[in-house]
Amino acid sequence: AKRWVSPKAPHEKEESMKLWSIAIFSLIGATVTTFAVGQLRRTSDWFCTQWSKTQSWKGGTGSFRSSFQEEARRRYRQRMQEEYEEEMERVERIRRMQSVFNRERNKHKRS
Repeated sequence: AKRWVSPKAPHEKEESMKLWSIAIFSLIGATVTTFAVGQLRRTSDWFCTQWSKTQSWKGGTGSFRSSFQEEARRRYRQRMQEEYEEEMERVERIRRMQSVFNRERNKHKRS
């Protein structure tokens, strides 16, 4: 018994492959971006830390303990801020991926 195949079938298959390609490409792009931004942040943090250490040695004001505590607080605040920013970036990437996916899905539904 022969199966009846819709004339749209190859086109629909091609369209669904295109959707999957876009979704996978978006996911890979988001992952690579996350790692690149993280690496860039770590590098810039290292430079900032080195610079602030040289500045604190040059200054020589205040006791060692208070400058140490100040530095520890500053690093903690900076780490919290970075974690918050990374989370916001992650949420934004997810929203963008969802909007791309929904746009493509809606195109697919209309055709």
